[in-house]
Amino acid sequence: MPPSMPQLRYSPQSNDELLYHYCSAETLLAVLSHGTLRLCDLATMNDSMELSWGAKLLGEILARDEILRLVRTEGTIDEFLASAGSKFKVLASCFSMRKDQLSQWRAYANNGAGFCIGFSAASIRALRGTMMRVCYDVEAQRKMLESAFEQSLVSSAKPDGLDANSVRWAIMDLLLDVAGMKNPAFSEESEVRLCNPIMVDDAAPMPKLSYPSQLLEPPDLKFLMRGTNPTPYSDLKLPDKLEAIREVWIGPRAEASEMQMKVMLGTMGYTKTQVIKSAASYR
Repeated sequence: MPPSMPQLRYSPQSNDELLYHYCSAETLLAVLSHGTLRLCDLATMNDSMELSWGAKLLGEILARDEILRLVRTEGTIDEFLASAGSKFKVLASCFSMRKDQLSQWRAYANNGAGFCIGFSAASIRALRGTMMRVCYDVEAQRKMLESAFEQSLVSSAKPDGLDANSVRWAIMDLLLDVAGMKNPAFSEESEVRLCNPIMVDDAAPMPKLSYPSQLLEPPDLKFLMRGTNPTPYSDLKLPDKLEAIREVWIGPRAEASEMQMKVMLGTMGYTKTQVIKSAASYR
């Protein structure tokens, strides 16, 4: 399901462009060993306002008097958005356009004792899903949502007026687009996301998660436990792991030497992958 906001779409500008994924030692080894990229429930990421940040802006737009007259929902707009949002999840893998950034070593790579993988952006772009370059500008976010909603109203128009059901579905589609919007406090991360939407199918005797029906050959949905919470994920196979993994950065607090990492990578067949020690000063 492509985003309705083309401003959020990401495409690499060259074959040499890299995207950086800060991670633990365990995650590095899993990626190297299996040649897969894991997409997890965005709601379990580091930002407690993931998805709800953009949904709040959308709610403000929909709460305007002129919109309320056009779009009738059961209950308040906030209740409608909460209900719609509960039916959708976004699986994502997150990258940065910035390498060797101390704040990201601290936040995502075991407090600097982990690693950072430099992926070929073109290889990530070839995977199933929508790539978004995260927007941190609140005014730009608001304008994108307003424009997309106006387009939704136009597409929902019928000879005898608006089709209310189409409008409500359009609003739920916009909830997927807000996966590309974050609090400005995270702007230094310069994040790019590979996203796949999934939804709760509650028509069966027991509710279950599934991909949109139009998605052909969807990847398997699995679960892991985060504490006591079951968290959905999927693993996507890199088209060519030796081509995709261009760099491995050693964190500023990691004990591994460059030679140790080169021996491991060479033994695993990654003969062209560069090993680089972080220049960040952090103890």
